[in-house]
Amino acid sequence: LPISLLYHFLQDLQSDLNSSLRDVVLCLCAPEIYFSEALDAALKKGADEFTQQALTRVIVCQADVNMKEIKDAYHQRYGVQLSQKIEETAQGNYKDLLLTLLARD
Repeated sequence: LPISLLYHFLQDLQSDLNSSLRDVVLCLCAPEIYFSEALDAALKKGADEFTQQALTRVIVCQADVNMKEIKDAYHQRYGVQLSQKIEETAQGNYKDLLLTLLARD
């Protein structure tokens, strides 16, 4: 599936009713974009606890799978390195763990 066609399809799924379907399609067709969006949501101030937990889930589960692609997608979408955003947001040993896992790619 060409990325431009996927992008157009996903724009059509932006409504609240279709957000779950959008997430499924995005996760299947472009997981690096899906995970970069989940990480961005988790790193925002005011994110709820479940959303914040996505930071750990994504980085731990994807560290050996496709973290380089996720980091590239994050940088492309948000204009900042994922490691820099984690440096600014996380604290202490938790921050060190996340940055160590990011560096493993």
